Amino acid sequence: MHVCRLDVGETEVCLRSGEENKRVNFDILKKKLNYKNFPRGGKKPVIKPSNNLFSKRTKIKAKKLRSKPNKTKEEASTDDGPLVANTAQNLRLSSLHEGMVIVGRIFRVTDYHAFLSLPGQISAKLQATDISDSYTNSLKSIAKNEEISEEFKPMSDLYKEGDYVVCYVKSFNPNTKKVSVSLEPQLINQSLNPGTLVKRSKVVLSISSVEDHGYVLETGLKNFRAFLSIKDIADEETKLFVGKQIICAVKDVKTAENTYTAKVSIKTKHLDTVETNITSLDSLIPTAQFPLTVKKVLKNGLQVEFGENSIGYINQLYLQNSLDSFEKGQELVGTLLYIVPTMKFGYFSLLPQEVEQKLLAIGDVITKAKFVSKDSRGIILQLKKGVRGYVPLKRTEVQFEKIDSVFTKNSIHKCKILAYDSIARVYICSMEKKVIEKTVVNKTILQPGHVVEVKITKIKKNGYISVSSGTRNGFVPADQVSDPGSKATFKVGQNVTARVLETSVKNIFTLKKSLIESKLPILCKMEDAKADAVHDGTVSRITDAGILIRFFDGVKGFIPKKFLNNNTASAKWNMVVGQTVSTIIKDVDVRENKLILSLVKGAKAQNTKFKIGDVVEGIVTDSSAEGVQLRLKSDGEEAPTAYLPAGHMSPCYEVGKLLASKTVAGESVTAIVFSTMPTLILSTTFAPEKTYKIHDLKPEDTVMCSVKKIHKESVKVLMPLVKSSKFGTVPAASAGNIESMYENQILIGKVTRIEKDSQEISLTTQLSKVWKSVSEHDVKMMTAVDVLSSYLNKVTELSRNVYYTSKPISKLSIGQRIKGSVESVMDHGLILKLENNVKGIVRTSHFTGNVVPGQEVEGSVLWINYPHEYVELTLIRSIMNGISIKQNKLAKIPVGVQLRGEIVLITDWFVLVVLKGQGKGTLVTLPSRRHLNDIVPDLTPYQIRDKVRCFGVLNGEDADILLPICMLKSSFEIHIPRELEKPQKRKLEAQNGNEKVSVAKKSKNLNVNEEIKEEKSEGKQVKKETAEPAKPAERKKVKAQLIDGKKPNKRKRSEPVIKSAESSGDDEVSDEEVEPAAKAANTKPTQTLAIPECGFQWDNSTTGQVAQDSSSSSEDEEQTEDSSKPKKKKLTPAERREQERLKEREIREREEALASCQVPQTVDQFDRLVLSSPDSSLVWMQYMAYHLQATEIEKARAVARRALKTINFREEDERLNVWQAWLNLESRFGTAESLNEVFQEAVKTNDAQKVYTHMLTVHGDAGRQADLEKLTSAMIAKFKQNPETWISCGTALLKIGMKDKSRHIMQRALQSLPATKHVDLLVRFAQLENRLGDKERAQTLFEQVLTSYPKRTDVWSSYVDSLIKSGDIEIARKVLDRAITQGLPPKKMKVLFKKYIDFESKHGTPENVSRIQELAVKYVEEQCKKLD
Repeated sequence: MHVCRLDVGETEVCLRSGEENKRVNFDILKKKLNYKNFPRGGKKPVIKPSNNLFSKRTKIKAKKLRSKPNKTKEEASTDDGPLVANTAQNLRLSSLHEGMVIVGRIFRVTDYHAFLSLPGQISAKLQATDISDSYTNSLKSIAKNEEISEEFKPMSDLYKEGDYVVCYVKSFNPNTKKVSVSLEPQLINQSLNPGTLVKRSKVVLSISSVEDHGYVLETGLKNFRAFLSIKDIADEETKLFVGKQIICAVKDVKTAENTYTAKVSIKTKHLDTVETNITSLDSLIPTAQFPLTVKKVLKNGLQVEFGENSIGYINQLYLQNSLDSFEKGQELVGTLLYIVPTMKFGYFSLLPQEVEQKLLAIGDVITKAKFVSKDSRGIILQLKKGVRGYVPLKRTEVQFEKIDSVFTKNSIHKCKILAYDSIARVYICSMEKKVIEKTVVNKTILQPGHVVEVKITKIKKNGYISVSSGTRNGFVPADQVSDPGSKATFKVGQNVTARVLETSVKNIFTLKKSLIESKLPILCKMEDAKADAVHDGTVSRITDAGILIRFFDGVKGFIPKKFLNNNTASAKWNMVVGQTVSTIIKDVDVRENKLILSLVKGAKAQNTKFKIGDVVEGIVTDSSAEGVQLRLKSDGEEAPTAYLPAGHMSPCYEVGKLLASKTVAGESVTAIVFSTMPTLILSTTFAPEKTYKIHDLKPEDTVMCSVKKIHKESVKVLMPLVKSSKFGTVPAASAGNIESMYENQILIGKVTRIEKDSQEISLTTQLSKVWKSVSEHDVKMMTAVDVLSSYLNKVTELSRNVYYTSKPISKLSIGQRIKGSVESVMDHGLILKLENNVKGIVRTSHFTGNVVPGQEVEGSVLWINYPHEYVELTLIRSIMNGISIKQNKLAKIPVGVQLRGEIVLITDWFVLVVLKGQGKGTLVTLPSRRHLNDIVPDLTPYQIRDKVRCFGVLNGEDADILLPICMLKSSFEIHIPRELEKPQKRKLEAQNGNEKVSVAKKSKNLNVNEEIKEEKSEGKQVKKETAEPAKPAERKKVKAQLIDGKKPNKRKRSEPVIKSAESSGDDEVSDEEVEPAAKAANTKPTQTLAIPECGFQWDNSTTGQVAQDSSSSSEDEEQTEDSSKPKKKKLTPAERREQERLKEREIREREEALASCQVPQTVDQFDRLVLSSPDSSLVWMQYMAYHLQATEIEKARAVARRALKTINFREEDERLNVWQAWLNLESRFGTAESLNEVFQEAVKTNDAQKVYTHMLTVHGDAGRQADLEKLTSAMIAKFKQNPETWISCGTALLKIGMKDKSRHIMQRALQSLPATKHVDLLVRFAQLENRLGDKERAQTLFEQVLTSYPKRTDVWSSYVDSLIKSGDIEIARKVLDRAITQGLPPKKMKVLFKKYIDFESKHGTPENVSRIQELAVKYVEEQCKKLD
């Protein structure tokens, strides 16, 4: 007998044959085994080729020798055997192939990775993107910053340590020995034939979506669907999530249109069955149990037989008992581990699948380990009773020749535990002396929490640091290099102290001092978590619901918001990602793998060393449109955190949000401390110059504050109080324009009331109340300048941001001339497309003539709007010629010198003026807002092309602003308040040399309108009632006296104190005229005077109040008031009649406009209209559209807010209409963030389903497929019980062409809704397909319904109607022919006949109508005969 041994990878193959059996086709065998080099020898045996040589284990028959007698049965069975292995070797890396389906066991899991133990002590890595398609789509949604679905869970929640999974070997690198696996069903089930599935068959599936009654499963095959009912789960309270792999038992399989639909179960009674039906070895599922028969006891395991003569092996590591306890023919039940692809050998395990208890720890030294057995790769020891260990031969320190003599039966040895093989459930050990004596010898011994010394070997550009500890390598992630806010410098070759953070395939260390120096216990296992225990952790994620904390070795916990300070919610709980915090464990749920935590109380606040007004510097750790998180720089101490809200970064909220969102982590920011309690709040715009203690405050005090929360009844504000976290309250009636306020807006508040007991502070932010409290003239004037300069400075800062420097808009400059084409002509201006594809806006006041779309125009840039990325232009040639092209190269404007100019642009923040005469061609700005509290400025006094006189205040280079700032001439005028004037009968005599003059008792205030009109009447004498111009010298003297607080000398009554207009037509202003204004601007009065705010007339009570002279009588006061009134001219009868006619005409025109429902054309008309119809959503929407036509987006938003506050809460439909209009506005003109904010708010205050349904239309009209798909998922999760939800989602998806998604929605609806609603649902989807999708599919759906429900006349009618709409008249006629032959009850037949007759009347001929009528008569006669 000849024996040929073939060493094939892990398997030693023995092929037996007789002497004459030398015709073995080794070429075929070589091809089957896929090995290039094969042993040669002897003659080439020839046998008939067979395709099933190994798959069916066909025996290789040998020809009998003629000279020898027949063999016995026993000898024949010995000689004539299949291709088998004589050893049960464990899996090796050399035998691992891509495409193998193998069992794995998770030994470590993070949010986005898992590490598995495979047979043969092989480790593999599983990525989050290799779980399933559904899970990958959820990850993509998160990557796009979309809302996280409730069905999504990180990998650490889906899987836990010790879980068995069936995986597919996706890649294997022999050089690095790295193995990547996948759980994707399409890979695992690619060899599965759904047609072979029967009851109790096992199949590997994955959760695709969560429904009301169960779970839709992902099979990986297009023609195979599966559903898991909640009733078929062992514990119905157990919740499964998308991406969870489950091994199911088939309960039932149905076939329809070559598609298989299975109902499966994961109950233990269905899964704990032994597989007996083996159709193909390729379809066998690892982890399934099979009946086995011991065929032979090998030296290192068992050879078994399963199925139809299939060969399998069990290595001794996977046996619970010793080899001596097994015998040939013994029946066993084993768990399949994997199938060798080439040999088709199955490898099994007899170990239990339950979670075991680890009795030993990594690093333990075992002194009395007993020898059990050995194999070709190592030694098996008994460490304790029931605990086995495995020592690889290379770790025994014993020469190969002496192995048998050293390791004898029951010999005792010393070893150290290095790792744990969770598949074989053995501890990997070492007997090396250097390993036993060392503290850290292997990467698996580096336990989380160990403090070790590491050497830096490489510093990468992405911030990662490679380190080594002895002979073991690891790395430090970028977020673990140092604590947030503190910088550490390292060099290659430097030795540093580190702490082991995690141990997996690689060692991960941390260099954070806060973690290295922590004395608290290390939490690295969920099982070690105990209630009330205190541990240090790192902030991993910050959400509105709370904070996610990470501990060592992937353990994590959550701090819910109920354990946090609600006052810090808007400041991200005053935490930053990467911050080290001490936490207390409140609750432990090992089953759900969850920890509930709270912060350690009693710790000293980090911000106690900071004072209000301090200038601090910090490093940005996180940023969003709401604000910036900073880690402040500190010397050696733990760096505190601070929050810089977007509202504190610019007086304009839009600019502030952009500055915040464009701030990059790692940037250095300098700011001022605004408040220290309850959190550290910073500001880069305005900060309090004076700090208060709460007991020092008193009514009438003014305090800078920041809006914290806006309610309907009041506004909560944060005040910079020392050692107090009390919020102030501003009642809605005292807040001014509350609808225009926003959170974190800086305002000035005036204290109105303080409760002594509760220390509650009430304030007012009304402009009229706060402005009167500022008495100094220059303070008032400079407040307006400060607001404007801050705005311009922040716009300049925004323009230098990297985001804009790379855009075409950054190439433009103010004053530049540019060409473009007209895109559209609107009622309120033009929209241009400029040469560099930047959008341009031209208001109606800046172009003349008829302009048509497509016309080429040229204009000058007046202003660059960076938040909305467009520019304001003028096309009027006279204005263009007056503006200098190079504004940045012009000389500085003279400060303190009177200038004259022309208004060219009016905005909410400034009035743009082009100078004439001195400084000719320079664009300067005038403040539109007088104060921080001037939220809605009054712009009515200003008109385009009006002439003004002003004084230069601030140059652009001096304050880093885009344009210089000026103030109107009237801002510097000091006027005599009414209370300082004497009665008419008592005159003040003033001596000026030998000349006597009388002073008028009252000087009329010069308001903005008068100042603007002054240039219109340039060169002419402006007449005043009973007043003549005073001489310059006299005016100068009186002004100086008023400024010094002295009474003016006596002068003539007929001469006013201040000249209202200059009669000279010269361009330049004399020095004598400028001097008084300069003195007034630089001098503070010592007496409280009532002066117009910055020279403007803002309301009806702008004059201040001073103490009246006690000697003044009431009679004098009355005379003073009478004298101040101008005398009215007596009208003639004809003039009176004409005046009455004009009034009547005006009233009639107004009534006719209202009666004809004419759309208002002005803001005042709209205000009157909404007052008359406050609950009409149509009126409010027209008001919004009016502002949108003028591209005034913010004003349209303000109208929407005002409408929602005005409309009665009972008018739900009217309020919903406004919300829908607002959503449409944000979709077209807003950002994704603003749209989402309005959407979330609308959901809270309306019928949520109606809002969601409208959002389907919004996203569909905008063509946002990703947003629409995300919305449909969220909508179905919330309202899946309502059939209209499915219809609406399917309709929206079909409208934008997502047919497959829409049809998937229909399938999910059929699985989620009860059977009673299936017919109506299918009919609706069929109608949708006919209208928006495929007509053929619509007909298929109708036919499917009619096949099951032929008596549904409504379905027949719907079918016919849809065919008529699509123009298929002949098909509709055939359908009606089928309908009237159904033999339905008379009532239903009457409906069908009537339908058919109406159909033929419209689309047929009279003959057809007669035919149908005859058929109807015939049917009635037949029914009558049946009754008889």
